[in-house]
Amino acid sequence: MIHGRVLRTLFARLATRPGETVSRQLLVEALWDGDAPRTAITTLRSHLTRLRTDLREGGLPDLVVTRGNGFFLDAPAAALDAARFEALARDGRDALAAGDGAVAVRSLGAALALWRGEALEDCRASEWTRAEASRLGELRLAATEDLLDARIAVGELATAAAELESFVNRFPFRERAWELLMNALYRAGRQADALAAFRRARAMLVDELGIEPGPGLRGLESSILAGDGPRNLSEPEPIVGIRSPRTGNLPAETTSFVGRRDELAEAKKWLTRSRMVTLTGVGGVGKSRLALRVAADLRAEFPDGAWLVELAGLRDPELVAHAVADALNIVDRIDNGSIDSVVRDLRDAKVLLILDNCEHLLNACAQIASTLLKAAPDLRVLATSRQPLAVPGEHILPVPPLLVPDDDDGDEDLRTAMTLFADRANAAVPGGFEVQPDNSAVVARICRQLDGIPLAIELAAVRLRVLSPAELLDRLDDRLKLLASGRSTALPRHQTLRATIDWSFNLCTPEEQALWTRLSVFAGTFDLASAEAVCAADDTGHDFLSVVDGLVDKSILIREEHSGEVRFRLLAVLGGYGRDRLRAEGLTAEVLTRHRDWYLSVAEEGARNWFGPGQLDWLARLRRDHANLRAALDFSLTTPGEHLAGTRLAAALHSFWVACDQVSEGQHWLDLALKVCAEPSRERARALWVCGRVTYLQGDLDGGVAKLSESLALAVGLGHTAEATHATHLLGAAALLRDDPTGARALLVEAAGAYRELEGPSSTCVMVDVHLAMSDVFLGDIASGLARVETALAVCESRGEHWTRSYALYALAFAQWRAGDLARARRNAREALRLKAMFREIGGLAMVVDLLAWIAVGDGSGEEAAVLLGVAVRSWALVGVPWFGSKSWRRPHEEAQARARCELGHHVFEDAFRRGWALSREDGTALALGAPQRGLRAATTDPR
Repeated sequence: MIHGRVLRTLFARLATRPGETVSRQLLVEALWDGDAPRTAITTLRSHLTRLRTDLREGGLPDLVVTRGNGFFLDAPAAALDAARFEALARDGRDALAAGDGAVAVRSLGAALALWRGEALEDCRASEWTRAEASRLGELRLAATEDLLDARIAVGELATAAAELESFVNRFPFRERAWELLMNALYRAGRQADALAAFRRARAMLVDELGIEPGPGLRGLESSILAGDGPRNLSEPEPIVGIRSPRTGNLPAETTSFVGRRDELAEAKKWLTRSRMVTLTGVGGVGKSRLALRVAADLRAEFPDGAWLVELAGLRDPELVAHAVADALNIVDRIDNGSIDSVVRDLRDAKVLLILDNCEHLLNACAQIASTLLKAAPDLRVLATSRQPLAVPGEHILPVPPLLVPDDDDGDEDLRTAMTLFADRANAAVPGGFEVQPDNSAVVARICRQLDGIPLAIELAAVRLRVLSPAELLDRLDDRLKLLASGRSTALPRHQTLRATIDWSFNLCTPEEQALWTRLSVFAGTFDLASAEAVCAADDTGHDFLSVVDGLVDKSILIREEHSGEVRFRLLAVLGGYGRDRLRAEGLTAEVLTRHRDWYLSVAEEGARNWFGPGQLDWLARLRRDHANLRAALDFSLTTPGEHLAGTRLAAALHSFWVACDQVSEGQHWLDLALKVCAEPSRERARALWVCGRVTYLQGDLDGGVAKLSESLALAVGLGHTAEATHATHLLGAAALLRDDPTGARALLVEAAGAYRELEGPSSTCVMVDVHLAMSDVFLGDIASGLARVETALAVCESRGEHWTRSYALYALAFAQWRAGDLARARRNAREALRLKAMFREIGGLAMVVDLLAWIAVGDGSGEEAAVLLGVAVRSWALVGVPWFGSKSWRRPHEEAQARARCELGHHVFEDAFRRGWALSREDGTALALGAPQRGLRAATTDPR
């Protein structure tokens, strides 16, 4: 009835939301996908006239109605197949959730029968048709899974299993389908086949995506192995997403963005057509700046944020995944170099990820980009690199130098290099600077001489503080000819940039040159105190602040302000140049050693001052210096003779690894330290107990205990009582998680006595009392537990400490809950949660929210308990091993869940549980702290 792809596209665009006005602009975009002709509006009118004619001839007059600046389809939703499909699928899903499998089968079968091919396959290809077809296709797959789930519910096990076998072969990455297949097989009496299906699913996910199965599949396998049968599959899949409510981490622009109109448009266009775009070009050409502007312009298109991952200061390829997790503010539970945590958080997120400066980490960046693109259908990746990443589907967009006219009369579009020069010179020269008829030709020649490379132009422009444009051109011309000679093997633009940086370097004072080269050892940003500690060597005696000012004035050093603190950074190209100079002078090892020693002193001072009021300030400082800590660890643990210092540094960051949820990265560095620091030493003994703790916190109790036991044996053999005491204490904590409170108590009592002989109040000294209190409660001695934890709390409060106090409050609330004092237990648990929310420690949050759910059940608040259980289970899924593998903690959770389900009934419980599971970390914490549920429901999504 409707002739041609164009008219069918128009009709489909209007039919997507019948009764709602679609603007002319949206219709134009649907038809021409950002490449509209000048006559687009006129042509659109013609197409609409033809569409109305086709509809009228088909007996549907007046279906397309003009309203304001757009049009709408005057038809009821029930008359449109797509809308009917969505309504029937929703009815079927609701029936399935209500336990009415027969109704679900009928509704879902009718919904799927409306499909006659692929969505919108006869429409014109555009970003809108691709997005809408993807949405409808996903709904179709979800409805298919719901139908198969319903068939299992009504006992059609053989049919469902056969159809699911076909389904998982076509869509092997849909974990819910694998769960349904395992469920159908198990209920049909085919336990071995169900477990074989799990092994196939795991092999597919690991081999193709590099990730382990999610908690749903793993839990189902455990249930089948235990003979408990599959869990109720109406329990929702974890909803994982970006943890922070922010819309990204893009830095604010500190200078104006000049030119690049065509490149900007091309990059944005290709990001709508391709899921990965890589900006390539020579150093200094402006790839990073262009990427940031593209991301800022497209931010509204990505509701889960545009996120920058800065890689210039990273050297270890194994840390790229950690860097991505850090940038996205994702709980870092990455194991053995895989990127499970990032995949799970991005799987359903609509995110733009910017991987900046990939050229020195090409393989690692390519692997991560490829894995994420396969796993997250709504992800877009924008990379910058001097060469492509060779990822399937990658679109390469070369970034050329800025345009320069052949003479000073060029078109404005050909004068972008001159515009940049004028803009930067105007900022640098007192009284300002403008391109005038008398200097235009000279400025054009300067920009041509610099090949239009933005960094070279910016470095030259600041020289107008002391030179006229003509003087600058004369000196630049002579210097470039001299410095570029002898480098004929390099590409011309590489020669130009290198020569320009050489020229800028030689125009610096000797003190500025020395500081530039030394500052190149820093990764990321750094503060003035760090720069002076590392770079103010005896041979550069001078007014240090004046030299820093000089480099800032010359645009060598970039000044930034973060939360009221001034920090500095070198552009990647200038940092690389400085490192080359440092190497040529034979000073690399010396300055890197000073850099390491400085950050070792920072980390050890932080460890000494951890138990006090400045705790949060220390954590904030360590987070800001994370890139430099990584650089210091990398240097120490890969340079012969430096391993002991590196081992000290890895161990000194103990609280940073644990309290900031950096346990996985901590294990990476500690494992490397233990590998290179194999000889018996106090440093090794300390690193072993720190590594043992981060190991068992990730659920590997056996591995953690093995390291703790080795630490204890080594420390005793060497006579280092302090390290032996720490290892004994943590072996006791591990025994608690192994559900052995008697064994735990013996070890903890021994450690507590030794601590009192060794040191005054400290975090470990107080934590041993917290662990002892928990062992008392598990052994039924609640009174002793309460007395211990009250003493621990008093010490924490006297020192103004937060992290250990949060654990003491948890232990107090736990004991009060066991004693039936629910009001006090709730109050103290909420105070513990409020403190824990200041840190990035997802395991601690999960423990407290779980406890609040148990308290709510005991208080008769079944619905509150169900919602909190949903929040807790989602948090435990991020920890990796729920309840750290402990039955003593898991059993109360299961009892609370059973009581709440009994009180509320299955369907009400499931609805409340889903609401909690779908909450973000922030909203879940707010709810547990007493925020009304009504204010949070708008943030939830359907977990199915």
